[in-house]
Amino acid sequence: ADRILAQVAAARADLDDLAGLRAGELHVSAFSTAGALLLPRATAAFSTASPAVKLHISEADPDEALARLSAGEDDLALVYEFESQPMRLPEGLEQHDLLTDTLHLIAPRGHAATRGDVVELSSLTGQRWVKGVRHGSTADLVPAACRAAGFEPKVVMATDDPIAVQGFVAAGLGVAVISELILPVTRPDVDIRPLVPPLRRVIRVARRAAN
Repeated sequence: ADRILAQVAAARADLDDLAGLRAGELHVSAFSTAGALLLPRATAAFSTASPAVKLHISEADPDEALARLSAGEDDLALVYEFESQPMRLPEGLEQHDLLTDTLHLIAPRGHAATRGDVVELSSLTGQRWVKGVRHGSTADLVPAACRAAGFEPKVVMATDDPIAVQGFVAAGLGVAVISELILPVTRPDVDIRPLVPPLRRVIRVARRAAN
């Protein structure tokens, strides 16, 4: 948790520098799990440092966020890119790496899969899955990773809400993957373990390129 919070603090400083505003309005779009720690701390710090700037924050998956940025609707977009699913950056935009986020397995408390310190993805054959991305270019990430591990996942639920993912997992509906960004605020009635092979994504902030 300390390492994650340190990464969030460093990313927050980067966001402050990239915003570069001292007055006016700043429109930001971000994916849902950024709303647990990264975005609230970044916006709170920015608002303290630049009280004359009016912030507007919208939730959007990376595809939508980049489209909004390209259209001039937003000034900054928090997005992510998985190693296995490269993201195409639209022309006229630039991006800056903030941190690397590793996904972990989340399972009901006492689940057989979490008896060890790590979980081999291939050992989850036959498990029911709660998928934490309902639409967008990364919706197939977990199914594709499971297929690469040798099995087709039984997806019983799909939602973009990370709190709902935790709730359904805790209730025993299935297992899921969860962002490292929200581990410090994860509910206590679930088990969390690193996955092998790991699923990682790079968190970036995108903006329109300077002329």
